[in-house]
This record gives sequence, structure tokens and C-alpha cells, in this order.
Amino acid sequence: MTTRLPNLLNDMADQNSKPHPHMTLPADAIAALRTLAANVGANGAIPALSDPSSDPTWHADWKLHGEGRTWHNAAWFFAEAYLFRLVLDVTGYAVHGIDPYHCQKMAELDDPTPWRLLESAAALHDTIDDTTADESLGVLLKLSLWGNKADGAYKQVKDSIRGTHATLDIDDAYLLADDSAAVIQHLATHKSKPVHFINDNCGTEILLDLALADHLLTHKWTPSIVLHTKAAPTYISDATPHDVLETIHLMGHPSRSPHVRALAARLQAHIDRTFSHLFWNQYRFYFELPADLSAVLATAGLVISKGDANYRRFLGDRLWPATTPLRAAAPFFPTSFVTLRTMKSDPVVGVAPEVEANLNEEDPKWRINGKRGVIQAVLKH
Repeated sequence: MTTRLPNLLNDMADQNSKPHPHMTLPADAIAALRTLAANVGANGAIPALSDPSSDPTWHADWKLHGEGRTWHNAAWFFAEAYLFRLVLDVTGYAVHGIDPYHCQKMAELDDPTPWRLLESAAALHDTIDDTTADESLGVLLKLSLWGNKADGAYKQVKDSIRGTHATLDIDDAYLLADDSAAVIQHLATHKSKPVHFINDNCGTEILLDLALADHLLTHKWTPSIVLHTKAAPTYISDATPHDVLETIHLMGHPSRSPHVRALAARLQAHIDRTFSHLFWNQYRFYFELPADLSAVLATAGLVISKGDANYRRFLGDRLWPATTPLRAAAPFFPTSFVTLRTMKSDPVVGVAPEVEANLNEEDPKWRINGKRGVIQAVLKH
């Protein structure tokens, strides 16, 4: 909160100050971002929304968790999530509809790295047959997991997969839990039910999520895919419905490889909308799922939950003993789920005792530095 988030806000202001082919913020919004960054960096008081009536839910959360507090002594998950809601407030998103993060999102897709990584996933399509579909699905699950490294809210982690030699072929030693085999077996026995994604970041991550979704559809693991995205921009790079459709359009550009263009064509035939709900933009946990959203998720044979923030929703953002089984920590979800999460925060469960002990000694920052990940499932039959 002292350094990372103020730096992200100032970087956002810088990006929106440059000549850019994509729509950028007006000057007064850029100045407001810099003021907000200074307030956070100086541990100032957490301000209310400029018009509390415009978002009663967030205003109520501020009254409970933010009023009278500073950025450094409020609950971390609240402070971070509320800060990104304030970004929309101070930049006038409700008035002009300009995504304050859009130029940063597009800057990632202007770089060749995400497209090289997608090519490695898209090329699998031509090599898969009935004997290799399970193995390829396991590969794509891991690509989707490690794509979560490309998180605009964690620049140091994101930069670890940039450059000419960037790869997502990461040693399985960094995978602290891997329920891939159980997930594949579960899908094989639930092929008549839809698969839902709770998406996280756009850019590299959504590209690889879409490659996984295409594989599930093309090879008849599921009859349909539902993508759950944010209802409004947040967390720098989190995907909105517009981002998903824009990404699929960019995949079909003539400059892309034949594999990627073919992938785009298949996706355009199957994905014409995404499902957004305000819950995904709120300071809420999965035990607080609203009834309408819970009913939608309950129709899925499997929910694929992406990213660190969604993982924290399962755990109530609490520091459970790391050896606690995920099923014990999150018994309330309405259907089977698997979490694909690169670790960028402290809460974690389902780690073997000897693994936790070794990591605490070898790498004291193992929970937060983005080097490791988990594929953890709770499967209901």
C-alpha cells in the first residue's frame, strides 16, 4: 500500500498522459489520479465516494471498514478493492465511460510476448486426437494458471514473463498443489453440463483462458462455456465484457499466425457475450454470494476460478493454517470448482506440512512473490 499501489496509480496517470491511439482520460481526471496516489502513499484518510448515492453498496462498506481509517490501518482486501473503486470515481467513469486502464491493457497486447505465448497454446489444436486430449487439457490448465502471472496490479510478477525468451513452461516444482488429474476425470463424467470461468485479468491471461475454453468446446468436454467478468474496470487489468470481445477481435487480425486466427474464428462462433455481475467488483466473499449469481453458478458442471483475489474470496481473506484442506475452508460453493492461482498474497490452504516447512526456510516470500501456484479443486459428484 505504501509503494506498489501509489506507483500503479502514477503509472496509470503517466500512460493516460501520452499520445495514444486508444481513448485516454481528460487532464482533470489524470490530476485526480495523482492526488489519490499521494493520499495513499502518505497514509491519508480513506475518503468517501464523491456521490455516495451512486453506489450504496460501496458506501455502506466504506462506512463499516473505511470511515475514520487510513489506508495502512484498514483491512487489506477492503482497502485494495475500494481504492480501485475510487479510481473510477475520481476519473469520472460514470460520466464519460472511459476505462482508465484501457491504454495499459492495450499496451500489453501491443507487445509480441502475449501472442508468442498464445501461439504455443493454439498450436496444440493441430496435434490433439482422442488419445492425447486428456494430456493436452492438463497442459492448457497449467498455461491458464501461469498466465495469471500477467497481472497489471502486480507489475514485478507480470514482468517475470515478458521479453524475447518469455515462457510459461514452468517447472512443476513451483506447483504446490495439482488436482489436474481429478479435474480431468470429473469433466469426463460431466460432459453434459456447462463449464463456467470466473475470469481475472485480460491480456496474456484471458488469451490463455480463451485457448482453454476453445479446447473444452472443440473436444466436447462441455456443450457450452460461460465467462464471468467484471461489470466495470478494476484492478488495472481485470477483464470486462468489452475486453473479452475486443481481445477475440484482435486475435483475428491478419498479422496473427494461422493457428491464432483459426482460434479466433472458432471463438467468434461460440462466444458472443459474457456474464457480468456487480458482485465481482465488490468487497465480498464466496460465502456471501447473492442468490441470483449462486443459482447461475450452480448450473455448471465445473467452475474454473482464476487468480489471487478470487482465491481470497474462497478463504474469506483469512490466514487459515496452510495445511487446511480447501474443502474444509470453502464448503459453501454451489457446485464443483477448481482454482488456478498464482500466489501473490498470504492466504493459502491445501499445502502439505513438509512443503510449507521447506518453503518457509528456503523462500520467506513464497506466498507473495508470484513464483508459485496451485491447481486446487473441490469436486462434488
